[in-house]
Amino acid sequence: MGLLQYPPEFYESTTDGSPVIVDLFGVVEGTHVGREFAAHLGISDVWDFGQHKIDSNRADLASLRSLLGTLGDHEKYLHDLERFERLRDLGYDFYFRPGG
Repeated sequence: MGLLQYPPEFYESTTDGSPVIVDLFGVVEGTHVGREFAAHLGISDVWDFGQHKIDSNRADLASLRSLLGTLGDHEKYLHDLERFERLRDLGYDFYFRPGG
């Protein structure tokens, strides 16, 4: 899988600056793990929607890697962390979406 949801040719007519949605870390939600995950992204209250735009340069990647490595299907989560880093380096914005 590439960095985005669809094959590159699907994005050929997309203009620079267009919003592109990519789901990362989809199952990390709810309860203690979800709150710990959010904290590593700089979010102290998952229901404070004002905190949902993530400052990806302030995310604690080492702690995220450690947490994600303990979860079932950890290879998928670690791959998503790699995608997160690469998309961050390309200038993408990230938003937190709490599970419910």
